[in-house]
Amino acid sequence: MTKDIIQHYVTYLNDDLLINTQIQKSVKNLANTLQNISSDLAKDITMALNQALKNPRSSLALDLSSSRKIDQVVLVIEPKILAEQLTIVEKRFYHSTETGDFYNRSWSNDGTVSALTKYIAWINKMSGWVMREIIVQHQPAKQAEAIDYFVQVAMILFSLNNFNSTNHIIGGLHSPSVTKLKKAWALISKKTKEDLETVTELLTPKDHYRNYKEHLAKFDPTIHSVIPMLNPPLAELFFNEEVQKTYMDEQCKWINWIKLETLARILWDYKRWKNEYYLEPNESLADFLENSAISWEVNPSYAIAKMKNDSGEDFPPIVPCPFNTGKVNDFYDGNFFTHGEIQLIMLSSESSKIMKPDTVLIARESPVEKIWLIETGEVAIEGLNSANERNQIQKVGKYQLFGHEMLIYSQPKSKLVIGKQNQLPLGQYRSTVWITTIEYVKICDIDPTNLLKLFKTESGLFLKVTKYLLGHLSILSNFKAYCGTTNEEVAQQPDTPETNKKKSKRPPSLLSQKNVSKKNLEDVVKEVPLKEWTCVLSRPTVSLNGTLSVTQNHLCFIQSTNLVKSAKSQKTIVVPMVSIENIRVKANSLTVSREKKGTLEFADFENISEVNEFLGSALSRKLVFKTDQANSGNSSLESSHIRPNISSVDIRQLTEKDWEYINDASSPVAVFKEGGTILSSSDRPNRTIYKVVEGTVTIRDEDAEYTIEKEGFFGIETFVLNCIRNYEVVATATPTKIQLFEGYFLDYLEVYHPVMAARFNLHLAKMIQKKLQTSISKRNNWDPNKT
Repeated sequence: MTKDIIQHYVTYLNDDLLINTQIQKSVKNLANTLQNISSDLAKDITMALNQALKNPRSSLALDLSSSRKIDQVVLVIEPKILAEQLTIVEKRFYHSTETGDFYNRSWSNDGTVSALTKYIAWINKMSGWVMREIIVQHQPAKQAEAIDYFVQVAMILFSLNNFNSTNHIIGGLHSPSVTKLKKAWALISKKTKEDLETVTELLTPKDHYRNYKEHLAKFDPTIHSVIPMLNPPLAELFFNEEVQKTYMDEQCKWINWIKLETLARILWDYKRWKNEYYLEPNESLADFLENSAISWEVNPSYAIAKMKNDSGEDFPPIVPCPFNTGKVNDFYDGNFFTHGEIQLIMLSSESSKIMKPDTVLIARESPVEKIWLIETGEVAIEGLNSANERNQIQKVGKYQLFGHEMLIYSQPKSKLVIGKQNQLPLGQYRSTVWITTIEYVKICDIDPTNLLKLFKTESGLFLKVTKYLLGHLSILSNFKAYCGTTNEEVAQQPDTPETNKKKSKRPPSLLSQKNVSKKNLEDVVKEVPLKEWTCVLSRPTVSLNGTLSVTQNHLCFIQSTNLVKSAKSQKTIVVPMVSIENIRVKANSLTVSREKKGTLEFADFENISEVNEFLGSALSRKLVFKTDQANSGNSSLESSHIRPNISSVDIRQLTEKDWEYINDASSPVAVFKEGGTILSSSDRPNRTIYKVVEGTVTIRDEDAEYTIEKEGFFGIETFVLNCIRNYEVVATATPTKIQLFEGYFLDYLEVYHPVMAARFNLHLAKMIQKKLQTSISKRNNWDPNKT
């Protein structure tokens, strides 16, 4: 008895031990004193003390900060500790329910809020949390480890007679999302599977929970602590309400006492347990389980599990944040695109130019015909405030895009089809902002046709560009929320030091910075160099020093000027990219094989690895163009501008299969009556996008309101920018049906299906662009269809 008390104290109530070292010494002295009386007892107490100090269990010692950051406690907390804290939380919910909560199936009525409905919601959340904790593991081995962990938790809960927690743990383990992880289940041990099967069989709803009821009958409420399952009494109460009437006659005078007796018996059987558990609470973990644990819906969870199970690749861990944090995503920080991605985009460029300060590159309400990439300098995006005054929204600098809204429309400019009179040609759109240079700016124009061809082989870049476009339009649409200030305040903000620096003179061309060639590359192929390397052209008779350059469509070598007397004698070699069969790298040399024209040997590069990587990437892009031209019967491979035909299947359009996949992963449709509040500005917004399936909704903020009709989306801006919602959404028709697309599913979609995610981004961008143009047309009586 003495041993049990002391062992329980040092194991479960060790806050005093952690705070007061004197108590630690007292326990050690007690063990030493007992050494002469009972060496085994002294040994057990000493071991318990050492174990308690080595693995502290109290809320003071258990640090959940790291697990809170990633919102995971699996494999961090011991299964026994988690089971005990689940039991403590479950006990609170069990005793909080009132008998009135169980009357007249009130728990199943929409809008009813009671202790019982909160209890049911928490149970469902715990099952969803178990699913999520397993699915987020990025490797089958880790998923198997998480499954094994929760089986251990379930077995401990069962031994504690906490049958309800056991039931929702195994409910998560048996969910379609978790059972879909075939690779993980193949790694589960035979014993773990047998343990899970044993508990599942005891709690099965088969034969009206017969196995469970027989097992529960073994316990005495006056002796044993038990938390019974909630499902059996709810099922019996539901059946009692359905089958038996409350009154025997139509005048409601004769009460059906059999029904009330059955009701009383069911409630007595459920509420008779006192649950005197003597467990040490850990408030931080208990609070996490009760309030902070994140649950996933069934449909998106299944879609994510399917993606992971079907994928043969090992992607890094993804634990997306489920809430808008209020820390706004900045798409203009200059680091959105990597250097390699910028180089790929520049492969689609046609030319570059340098613009003076205060030059209007794109005027508001004017058609936009090209996509531009800023190489140096800054431009300002300007719009109109509520007083119709022009002011600055944002500054865009080096390696940023503008005019990329062209990607939304059906065809790029090179394939325009003239529509009816007074309508914009298909593929054009009218800008909703001004783009004006702040300083000397070097920009290169991007051919949308070639950019789309690039997207066919570079799915990651396709996703990145569409995400940037969606962020750009979200900023314009959500301007006030993005800046955190009014338009007038933004207009008065001082410029940054970078924009106040002296205006530089026009910089020299890329080639002239390295050597003053008598033949300029732009004069030879009419294209801007994307990359240059000094090297030696090896020939049987003589070797030539010079510069090897890569343009959009050509590989060019120009001999250095210090070895020639005139431009006429300066050696120049131009190789169309589509005529290159392959490239080979050996030591510090590069061999280029051409169709019908033999090979070229280049040597003495400073960084041959960079040459190989860049040329290989550029060549792979042009091989796609070459194939398209061959299929179309175009044999003119020497053209300075390769214009491949647009594929009959537009890479930008969501297919029926895409929509089927995305819709299957959406959360169940929510139904609202006219006047019902769908979203409130005071709510903490989830990372969710909403679609109107039926009916209409009205979005209201401080300044205006607008209507979203069937097939329209809302909540895009707060999702993309990660900002707090500053509007409310109200249903304006009965019924109004809303479909939910969860942010965590879209995060996984980007990793496993980047092309589908990019297409979905473009679809959302089209929704925002339509909203922006509608807003302008209302303010200025501007018809967006007029030329």
